[in-house]
Amino acid sequence: MIQSSKIRFKRPSGFSTIGNCYVLVINGDIYASIGPDWLFTLIIVSFSLTMFITFIYIMAKEVDLVFQYLGLFIYSVLLSSYIIVSLKNPGIIVSPWEIELEETENEDKPMCRKCNVEIELGSFHCEDCEVCIRKHNYHCPIIGKCIGEGNVRWFYAFLTSTVLGISYLGFWIYLNSHV
Repeated sequence: MIQSSKIRFKRPSGFSTIGNCYVLVINGDIYASIGPDWLFTLIIVSFSLTMFITFIYIMAKEVDLVFQYLGLFIYSVLLSSYIIVSLKNPGIIVSPWEIELEETENEDKPMCRKCNVEIELGSFHCEDCEVCIRKHNYHCPIIGKCIGEGNVRWFYAFLTSTVLGISYLGFWIYLNSHV
């Protein structure tokens, strides 16, 4: 048997909870996670879908074809980046009780006192999620969980597309008020 230092969940596939987060584990890796503010996430997805449908049926008919494609792109990126950032694993550090280490090398490394995991450089324990996150940025209630190493790029894509979507809406209002 070949030894490796790969970390695998004791439960290789299925739904599980880590702290206050719900995770989907497939083949031993966290595939998706939902934070403790999942209801707010559901509300935001519903609102974003409503805005997307409103754009298609009301706003797009009143602008040129180029602006229709631009608006469709902006709102598509906004909706997809929000769904991805709200489901993507932010970098949850799992405890030794939840994983099987095929090769252990724990030489007096600092441990989190609250969730009993090995503290990594830049990690932080989130009081809302009750887990430690790699390269923790902050807990975002709009996303419904923490922003960390695993989902920070999609979070910036969501913020950028939100600003572009609001700008596009302002431009649309400006064009319709001067017709």
